[in-house]
Amino acid sequence: MLREFSFKTAAHGNLLCQFTERNKGSWILIHLLRPSSKAKAERAMFTIHADPTATDRFLVDEFGRRYGTYEVLSREGDLTSVEVSNYLLPTYRGLDPIELATNLLGRDAFFAPILVEEGYIHVRVVGTASAAGKQFGEMLRRISAVTTPDDFKLTHSGDYDPMKRLRPRTDHLSPRQEEVLQMAIELGYYDDPRKCTLETLAKQFGVSKAAVHKRLVSAESKIIKSYYA
Repeated sequence: MLREFSFKTAAHGNLLCQFTERNKGSWILIHLLRPSSKAKAERAMFTIHADPTATDRFLVDEFGRRYGTYEVLSREGDLTSVEVSNYLLPTYRGLDPIELATNLLGRDAFFAPILVEEGYIHVRVVGTASAAGKQFGEMLRRISAVTTPDDFKLTHSGDYDPMKRLRPRTDHLSPRQEEVLQMAIELGYYDDPRKCTLETLAKQFGVSKAAVHKRLVSAESKIIKSYYA
């Protein structure tokens, strides 16, 4: 059985975290480039989503000067992809989160692209070993020992099903659920503070307050169950 673990960690001195904190709405995807399961990932591909001017300043004035060379692979609007010689993850007792996970979960552990957003590094790893859960718990204890509760959080732990996305979905909203949910969004029902009430929505559809509430609850339930499935 495969197990998936997701966690996020903040590193206030890390260049990538600082960049996403300064530039609101920006994010960075890191695709590790490893020549083999034994080798450390000394190169990576960054996909940077930010204002192009901010991205260029980051690459030239900060990354390029402090950490080494990079090669621009593509540019399209606010997206810039570069290959870099150092992927800049924080380290814990000499090991970055990827090395820690590999050491504990085994060399056959594999990773989704790492996301850096709003000062946090989000890591998703899948372990194939039967002891993955126990070993991952040890990894969490090691990282937690050198971080604060606000700087390190486990965000998901569960079975990993690679076939799930290929199966027909059974959680689609009905036409009535979809229309009432869309109207609720447009009228600000989910805004904070809320801009419309159930009574307002009910009038839009010519139904009772109880009926529109039932449709909303049913739609929300399907969406939440689908997200955590």
